[in-house]
Amino acid sequence: MKVFEYTATKFDGSTTKGRKEAYDLSDLRTKLRTENLYLKDAKELKIKKKSSFFTLSGKITNEMVVLFMRQLSILINAGVSLTESIKTLYQQETHKLFKNILQEIQTDLMQGVMLSESLGKHPKIFPAYMKNMVYVSELTGEISEILTLLADYYESEHKTRRKAKKAMTYPTFLFVIVILVFIFLVTFIVPQMEDLFDEFGGELPAITQFVVGISNFFRNNLVAIVFGVAIFGFLMFLFMRTKTGKYIKDTIKLKFPVLKSITKDLIVTRFASSLAIMIKSGVSVMESIETASELMDNKYFEKMFVQVVDFVQKGQRIATSIDAIGFFPAMFVEMVAVGEQTGELEVVLKKVGEYYDDKLTGTIEAATAMLEPMLIVFAAAVVGVVIMSIFLPLMKIMEHIG
Repeated sequence: MKVFEYTATKFDGSTTKGRKEAYDLSDLRTKLRTENLYLKDAKELKIKKKSSFFTLSGKITNEMVVLFMRQLSILINAGVSLTESIKTLYQQETHKLFKNILQEIQTDLMQGVMLSESLGKHPKIFPAYMKNMVYVSELTGEISEILTLLADYYESEHKTRRKAKKAMTYPTFLFVIVILVFIFLVTFIVPQMEDLFDEFGGELPAITQFVVGISNFFRNNLVAIVFGVAIFGFLMFLFMRTKTGKYIKDTIKLKFPVLKSITKDLIVTRFASSLAIMIKSGVSVMESIETASELMDNKYFEKMFVQVVDFVQKGQRIATSIDAIGFFPAMFVEMVAVGEQTGELEVVLKKVGEYYDDKLTGTIEAATAMLEPMLIVFAAAVVGVVIMSIFLPLMKIMEHIG
């Protein structure tokens, strides 16, 4: 988007100057008209924008998008037109980047573009699922209700993600501390003790020779190790962004004992919640099933879920289809079967989603409780080996002196 410095005329004939972002002069003229200004003259400015990647102020958070959907739902439910609602939210928005996006949406609506299509122009801010659900709401005329459901869904999704990340914060921190302590000991403490051992001579214990060897390796190849780790980390980062990398990462999440239970409950929660919203919004069961798998954020599960889509397309019940892949808990399958039989599938899915969301908290706490003692034992073993490698020869020296 370009930046223009413009001169415009007001209704009373007076002129005003300013700067505004727009795709071209036609877009600038349209944006000014929404402010009751008429373009008189404009020139493009060559301004180098700061990347929002490096500025916290440029980041549009999940909370901002959720608040936008809630406020838009309230305004529409109060009888305010969609265009006027967006204009109101644009005028009260203080975040510069989000304000610009709202202005673009307002301009699109004034030009006859559907809201879903306009949201689709900003996929990093408004996910495809949100855009598709808004499109459904435009067809059914229930935009206010669906926006509220979407706000609830993304708010719950954000809380769920935060729970999962929080579970790994302490174990990761403890692991990093152990590694740093080990590097400090073998790089700075062990070399000093090695000089002392050399003075007294004699053969060092095997464990001491092992630790001294590691120490010498670190000191002699420190630069190469740092660069090697940095390059490996960067290559792994790039690899994990590929389809193969994501699939391997997601497979590990569902195979590694500690992560498996968390990831499984997370997927079940997301699946139940998203499917409930889509069915309640009027999306067909088939389309809901196809879309739901893409929202699970797990490539391994998506590949597995292809069978479910195939079974449903052939006319089988959802409960029978999801039971066939052996992933979902028996209780979940039974509840889905009850929902299908009673015709209250969306209600049952919502309740089950809430149950597994609560269960996820317990699963995370249990996994954290399991990881902590394992890491403590690991830390004790690592530090213990280094301490023993120092004290064993010291004891021999003391015996020799005595």
